[in-house]
Amino acid sequence: MDTPKIIVVTVVRDEAWTLDRFLQTCSQFADHILVDDDSTGLDHSRAIYPKYPKVTMFDGAGLPFEARLKRVFAEARKILALETNHRRPRFR
Repeated sequence: MDTPKIIVVTVVRDEAWTLDRFLQTCSQFADHILVDDDSTGLDHSRAIYPKYPKVTMFDGAGLPFEARLKRVFAEARKILALETNHRRPRFR
């Protein structure tokens, strides 16, 4: 039996002060990390994401919070659906 996939979903804004530690910790247990970043450009948070291969970053600039949440959770559902389809037994 396959192990369940763990997807971390987060919405951030100017969180460079803690982002590196957060992603480092999540990378230890998560299969995917989906981040919606509404950065104002006041920090260097967007430069941190490339260090973590499990991270997919979405640009949330100008979008309402609810739309940002909806987008990252929709992406999480897509990932789960794709991985579930690959695990279905094939009957001949």
